[in-house]
Amino acid sequence: MDPIVLSKSFTKDKFNFRQLKRSAKTALYEKSKGDSRSYEVIRIKTSAKDYQFPSRTNKNGEEIKGAFRPAGSEAYPSSEDWGTYGFSYTNRDTASAKYRELLSKEESE
Repeated sequence: MDPIVLSKSFTKDKFNFRQLKRSAKTALYEKSKGDSRSYEVIRIKTSAKDYQFPSRTNKNGEEIKGAFRPAGSEAYPSSEDWGTYGFSYTNRDTASAKYRELLSKEESE
């Protein structure tokens, strides 16, 4: 199975996300809901090994098998990683500046 790559657009918690810029390890997303717009700059997380998410039981008592994520798959930073791997901005220019800062660090690694 091929590694999972971050989507260029997706919906989460009723917000629409659209990728504006992307490098190997850094991305800039526009986050929108109605007329509201904000921006998120992330360091893309990549899994080092295969991971099988645990199964769970839904509200009807039915077991739902956990998803499988192959090594090398990309992920958006978790809430716990925010401030280290993810940054929120209300202004696109400020978000773009952070993207360039992270891109510069990425290129020097």
